Amino acid sequence: MRSNYSGGKFLTRLDKIFLYQDCGDEPVDYAKLKAWLEKFLRRKNLIELRQDLFSFHLSSLSSRACAERTKQIAKELARIRIRNPEQRSFPRKASAVEIDFESRNLLREKRISAAVYDAFYFMNIIAGLIPQNDKGLNFLHILITEQMIASFEPGDRYHLRSAFYGYPCIISTIGLVEAPARPREFYLKISAGIPKELALAELKDSVLKPKDPRLTEILKSQILQAVFYQITGSPHCDRLDCMLYNAHWQEELLKSQFKGKLCKKHQKELSEYLKI
Repeated sequence: MRSNYSGGKFLTRLDKIFLYQDCGDEPVDYAKLKAWLEKFLRRKNLIELRQDLFSFHLSSLSSRACAERTKQIAKELARIRIRNPEQRSFPRKASAVEIDFESRNLLREKRISAAVYDAFYFMNIIAGLIPQNDKGLNFLHILITEQMIASFEPGDRYHLRSAFYGYPCIISTIGLVEAPARPREFYLKISAGIPKELALAELKDSVLKPKDPRLTEILKSQILQAVFYQITGSPHCDRLDCMLYNAHWQEELLKSQFKGKLCKKHQKELSEYLKI
């Protein structure tokens, strides 16, 4: 059903949120995320859980069409791999080895994270897989993925991202672990030759780690940022006590987003949205 909302403070009224599951072996409780967000937004049956976006799209095709589309997507994914973090440049054609890996990876039940992709071009590829009937500002598509994405900052370099908001929104579970900076002592230990695994273990619960049991709670804030991006155009808050805070350090991430709350300003904004 298409929303008839137009005008006013908000960009749209969400009719449906599609949550795509592509987090590999990470311990993400999608049913818990669905129940929490529907309660938070006071809308039953607002969330539809789907398999990962690639599988969702490919499974609707005939065997021949699936094989052709898989090869096409694999070529696109292989080409947008980041090869030099200092430059935003891509080959006209990826190598046969890279394409073959991407083809096989697309058909796996749980895809392997083995490359870092340009976030903008990765978003464009998956946007092309969204069914025509599910397109529109009133439909929010969120891909929770184990794949790594990075965005290029002009005059600087590529930076790994935990999330990239657009159409659709992408949340990287590995990005949540790797993108926000760890305490400075961690990098001092690494530069002193201490193995990364040991240095991480010494940090205990002060940072997120791979397969962290706190990941589902952290993802609540990331999903809410995607919601605010879609309805207001602005996903972040500058207050550390708000779930929408754009954390650059692991300490900030855990403080603002692990069982966090909205600040008064954004709670008021949400209350106004829920009335439309």
